[in-house]
Amino acid sequence: MSNFIYRMSSAGDCPKALAARQLGYEEPLMSDSTKVLLEEASWQEGRVAQTLMNEGYELQDSGVCIPCLVEFAEERKGIHVELETSLIRLIGHLDRRINIYGIWYPLEIKSLGRFTFYKFKHKRFEAFQGYSDQETCYLEAEGKPGAYVVKCRDTGELLKFSVPYNGQPTPQFGEGLELINSYHHIID
Repeated sequence: MSNFIYRMSSAGDCPKALAARQLGYEEPLMSDSTKVLLEEASWQEGRVAQTLMNEGYELQDSGVCIPCLVEFAEERKGIHVELETSLIRLIGHLDRRINIYGIWYPLEIKSLGRFTFYKFKHKRFEAFQGYSDQETCYLEAEGKPGAYVVKCRDTGELLKFSVPYNGQPTPQFGEGLELINSYHHIID
């Protein structure tokens, strides 16, 4: 029996909903408005990446994920990362990798509306458990700390954070941003 496959972006989702997908229940089709929001987020992500490159950072672009194209016949964008246990396989896609002092770190970029942005600015992962769960998976898959950028799409304001892994921060990239859960909380 092969392991159940879940997306890292769904790491904090309801276990019943995740199990339903594995039992063959069809997921609802994505609405046109959701597709537009995803396209907008991708466009914003590209603008943030360009801003970081203009600041002198070297980024590894994501492009189309070849492993997902081959294995699942799905065209997804992102740098493919995986975690596997005896029961499940978690698959995720990093937005990019960023080179800081010669070391490549995972980079997550979020673009939020004004009210959600200010909520994240003040409450961080405490109010965004799903973001924390997803980032925890990414850092565990990469085995190193990460860089996290949040953009207010209404004002253009950027927040830059270093997300520690096993107590080690990303060197000199924004202020520290602590994850809420440990990796084992998500996997177990």
